[in-house]
Amino acid sequence: MKRKLFLRIFLLTFIVLSIFTMITGFVSFKVYEKQQNQSLRSLATLIRIDKNAGLSNEAISYKYSIVGNISFINEDGVLITSLDSGIDKTESLLSREEVKEALKTGEGTSIRLNENNKQFYFYKAFKIFNDILLI
Repeated sequence: MKRKLFLRIFLLTFIVLSIFTMITGFVSFKVYEKQQNQSLRSLATLIRIDKNAGLSNEAISYKYSIVGNISFINEDGVLITSLDSGIDKTESLLSREEVKEALKTGEGTSIRLNENNKQFYFYKAFKIFNDILLI
């Protein structure tokens, strides 16, 4: 009898802790995602200012390379400039979810698995003038 009671209490505790852990992980991820979105919007604003000032896409890519890879594609999905050697320069990037969304609304987001290193990455795209900025 005591053993069954202990087992039930243990099982209930395990279930409650598992649910709490999942909820905490989900909330933490949403907070992280919101912070990343705000940071990347600020970066896109700085890049818009640089584009208005006449900086080339290549100069902008190098200037902000410390933040991460910054690429520009045209509205046809053709890569204009990128510091990322992993991007296939012949591939149309229009199939990416963040690019599709950016073409419709001006801004797009995607989280997906990188095939090279098997890690999930947060991708962001912004429409800036006639180009699409990929971060």
